[in-house]
Amino acid sequence: MRYWHPFTEEAAHQIKKDGITRLVVLPLYPQFSISTTGSSIRALHDIFRKDNVLSKLPVAIIKSWYRRDGYIKSMADLIEKELQSFDNPQEVMIFFSAHGVPVTYVVNAGDPYKDQMEECIYLIMQELKARGIDNKHRLAYQSRVGPVQWLKPYTDEVLVELGQEGVKSLLAVPVSFVSEHIETLEEIDMEYKELALKSGVENWGRVPALGCTSSFIADLADAVIEALPSATPMSTLATPSSAQQFRHNPVGYAIKIFFGSFFTLLLLLFPHHLYKALEDRLVRTYKDDITLPRGDSVGPALLEAIEASHIAVIVFSKNYADSSWCLDELVHIMECKADKNDRKQLEALAGSHKWFGDGSRIIITTRDEHVLKTRKVDHISEVTLLSQDEGIHLFKKHAYNEEEPLKDYGKLSLRVVSYAHGLPLALKVLGSFLYDKNEKEWMSTFDRLKEIPESEIVEKLKISYDGLKKLEKELFLDIACFFRHRIKDNAMEIFEACGFHPDIGIKVLIQKALITIDSYGRFDMHDLVQEMAHDIVRGEHLS
Repeated sequence: MRYWHPFTEEAAHQIKKDGITRLVVLPLYPQFSISTTGSSIRALHDIFRKDNVLSKLPVAIIKSWYRRDGYIKSMADLIEKELQSFDNPQEVMIFFSAHGVPVTYVVNAGDPYKDQMEECIYLIMQELKARGIDNKHRLAYQSRVGPVQWLKPYTDEVLVELGQEGVKSLLAVPVSFVSEHIETLEEIDMEYKELALKSGVENWGRVPALGCTSSFIADLADAVIEALPSATPMSTLATPSSAQQFRHNPVGYAIKIFFGSFFTLLLLLFPHHLYKALEDRLVRTYKDDITLPRGDSVGPALLEAIEASHIAVIVFSKNYADSSWCLDELVHIMECKADKNDRKQLEALAGSHKWFGDGSRIIITTRDEHVLKTRKVDHISEVTLLSQDEGIHLFKKHAYNEEEPLKDYGKLSLRVVSYAHGLPLALKVLGSFLYDKNEKEWMSTFDRLKEIPESEIVEKLKISYDGLKKLEKELFLDIACFFRHRIKDNAMEIFEACGFHPDIGIKVLIQKALITIDSYGRFDMHDLVQEMAHDIVRGEHLS
């Protein structure tokens, strides 16, 4: 099993121990979804390809079996039997409740689950109609979690609607489950039953899961026997030598080495064919929360996946910017992965324009402008700070509490926006911190920030400082503490006299966006960068 004993790893170990010579993989999900059957197959691929014995084992995979006559007839048998428990069977609404999946899986990742589920319901109802049973039916989706949009209609909403429409007798059918568990025994039998009865349904029934129904088990056995001849090894060790691959395609070889060795992160709504192509080549992928068990918090788990990955492949959908969820993911990727400050890193990943096909657009983010100039990039675009209006909008997204709105939110928020001076990081951190605070706590936070800046902001800003050489660090701290708003030429004379040889150091600080030269020829920097410098000095001189 994926999330309990025996785990996939344990089963694979036993397969190897028993000396199995052919294997059929039969997921107990009638319909295929990349979040269920797909997740299980990916886990198996990952285990098998790393083992010299298992990688050669002939394997057949049954990806879905909802069309099989044995399954359809077994479901129809159970429904027909339960209908007879009602006083007026012909008046009963047959209510199919299927496990839901996020809409993005279907729309953007090409998950066939929705289409297969609808076809499955059609086949079951056709079988019932052939038996003279022509009841009305509805399909809905249950078990949604997290902030994303899931397949609709939702089971709980449809139950309320049916009650309002005057449906008095209802038979619930857990169509995507073949065994009893929390989603049938608690979610359907308790939560949904209670909701249906409160909404006006008077007679409630529920079809049991297929379990060990003899006709169902016999059909699964037939499916396994039919699949055996198609068994082939999941992966092969017979590949060209590394030298041959490198000579033929150095870029492709480098990508293969990265993708074959590391956990690959695929995010933000990418096309199904790309996802499938990588999966077919046994690249372990992570798409949003596809590999998460139900109940996990998608946000933290996704952020951990980003941080643990060595490569991020980001493919943007047309309307990705409409989703705050997508934008938050992108920000975290940029913070963790895309900041190329090492010339050798950039040379290895994008060594020449010739590496990429016509029409390619390579976007590089860095804290060091010098890295871009050494690679002769076509265009350098400096990141600008947010305007006041943009800052207010971003801060409100993180700080405004609709349930308990702050009385003087407008006036207080302007103080924070002014303090952040257009720096998105500061607005996001402070907004999240102040979200559930009262007016007194907001004021206390302002007073504290005057003396000690927020540690999370300081740590992010220190990344550029930590990359400086010793003399460059001293030069930066001197400018922050003594020479901000001082004429550059006058300050340079002092630095020269102190043995700093400042010309190259100042250039480095400007390239790393730690300092600027204003229109009057004076040293300047962001207020929070200066506060970061003061915090560093305090830490070095605690006494």
